[in-house]
Amino acid sequence: MTDFPLLILLGAFAGGFVSGLTGFGTGITALPLWLVATTPQLASPLVVVCSLVAQVQTLPAIWHAIDFKRVRPFIIGGVAGVPFGTWLLPHV
Repeated sequence: MTDFPLLILLGAFAGGFVSGLTGFGTGITALPLWLVATTPQLASPLVVVCSLVAQVQTLPAIWHAIDFKRVRPFIIGGVAGVPFGTWLLPHV
């Protein structure tokens, strides 16, 4: 029982390390350790939050290179698609 916080910490470290090297992969690296230490209901949101934090941390470094005219279709698609996909998910 006392190893669970250590597994969560090790998972976070491994996920952060892989994300720092590659720019992605936080969840696929950390999730196996987190699933041993917690329930899937807790591990899943933990993966989402940690992945989001890892990606948001890169924004200051790349902010100057973002061309919002080229990104606009992706933002519009995400704003329209995420609510529809969330609604559709329980029906699949």
